[in-house]
Amino acid sequence: MKYLVVAGCSHVVGTGLDKVFGDKIFRKKRWSSLLAKQLKLEEINLGKDGGSNWDIYFTLMSWITSNYLMVNGYRIINHIGHPKPKKHP
Repeated sequence: MKYLVVAGCSHVVGTGLDKVFGDKIFRKKRWSSLLAKQLKLEEINLGKDGGSNWDIYFTLMSWITSNYLMVNGYRIINHIGHPKPKKHP
């Protein structure tokens, strides 16, 4: 089996979809699940609500380090958010 590994923030987790689709099926409706299904891959979702760019990077690199023997069979997507804009005086 080949896998789609997705790391990111609440957009990757699918936060809020549970209110639209219900607790039992919202994971099947998030974009990473739909993409994995379309590509005929098994989804591994490493999303973290409120995850900063550093959290996302660290989570993904930790996963790759822990699973380095299997990485060739995986497709990896890293969803990085925009840094907060600085306020100018």
